[in-house]
Amino acid sequence: MIFRHVYQFGILGAFLSLPLIFIKLPINFSISDFFLLISMFIVVLNWIYTKDFSPIKQNIFRVPLIFLLIGFSLSIVNTFSPFESFTSMIQLLFIFILAYSVLLYNSDHKILIILFTIPTMLIVIFLTVFSIYGVDLSQGMALLESGWGGRYTFGANEPNIAARLILQIAPVLLIWMFYSRNLITGLFGSIMFLLSSYIVVVTASRSAILIFALGLLCFVFFSKKLNDGSFRRVMYGGLITISLLLLVVISKTDFNDFTRPLQRYSTIFDIQRSPSSMQRYNIIQLAFDKINQSPLVGVGLENSSGYTGIVTHNPLIIMWLENGIFGIIGFSMIYIIKLKYVYKSYQFLFFQDPYLMALSIITVMMVFGDMFMANSYKRYLWLPPLLMIVQFTQYRDGKIID
Repeated sequence: MIFRHVYQFGILGAFLSLPLIFIKLPINFSISDFFLLISMFIVVLNWIYTKDFSPIKQNIFRVPLIFLLIGFSLSIVNTFSPFESFTSMIQLLFIFILAYSVLLYNSDHKILIILFTIPTMLIVIFLTVFSIYGVDLSQGMALLESGWGGRYTFGANEPNIAARLILQIAPVLLIWMFYSRNLITGLFGSIMFLLSSYIVVVTASRSAILIFALGLLCFVFFSKKLNDGSFRRVMYGGLITISLLLLVVISKTDFNDFTRPLQRYSTIFDIQRSPSSMQRYNIIQLAFDKINQSPLVGVGLENSSGYTGIVTHNPLIIMWLENGIFGIIGFSMIYIIKLKYVYKSYQFLFFQDPYLMALSIITVMMVFGDMFMANSYKRYLWLPPLLMIVQFTQYRDGKIID
């Protein structure tokens, strides 16, 4: 690859800045996107130089994107905000064409994983100190806040987004805990995992708790597939960790910090006790009413709130409402492709790579978590799963594009 050092600068910068969602650029453009574009520019130069555009032609998301574009084209006539529709479609094309193509040329997935883990851990430390002592170590840069009814968040995002971003590093920290041969790394991973778990709890995000539970379950099952000896360590270590947590909770006399989260978690299986859950349920019903009126053609991408009042918290329902039947087919295929590659990695024993296992768990958590969210155009949630697919393909084919 010509100008590979520039490409490396861009891709490393993109993952290092991935969680820094509080650094805002115009038109929903993040600092991570800026670095990705640097790498993409080099990739396109290489395509032109070698006259080889096969990565575009062989893109595994080409069929889903065709369905999305068909649905978009049919539904754009109904939109009352064409600019919002086009920018949303551009975001999807950016993720699955540009970002995916950039990752194809990466040669070290472990570095990228560590790069997005480091700043996320720093955010966890900031939030921990802020929630316990009320001190903002970031000096306002991370936009830490205790709002949303006493829930903690950062980056001017709702707590659900903050929790999901932090959850992405949980499988990596578990890898450090149970698979690192370095005692200091294992101890550090254990401390950061406990702090991350605490922050996820105080965000009072019900969906995050369910995602967290699913991630832990996947880690246990995937560990057994990866290595039976490590699986025993995971089980013993998990039992010890849970026991220690229970002792801490039992000995803690002040539960004020957990009052709000516990109240929200108690409504997970009883939505009638939660006004927000009932509101989301009613919005979903309104969405289906509108879909029944026109199941083939949607109301226009990013225009559903004009019909339901509040954005529907499920990307598949939104895509059906906004982009019609072709939209939901295409978007569903994207999720299916991701889960298919997780299953393939599982079949190949993750090629004995704990970091590939971590990326697979992140992907499962991401797909499951998306089902509770208003949309799925967040690059910081999509890039690790895309990295998982690229790394699996490179292991399977035994080569790296260069």
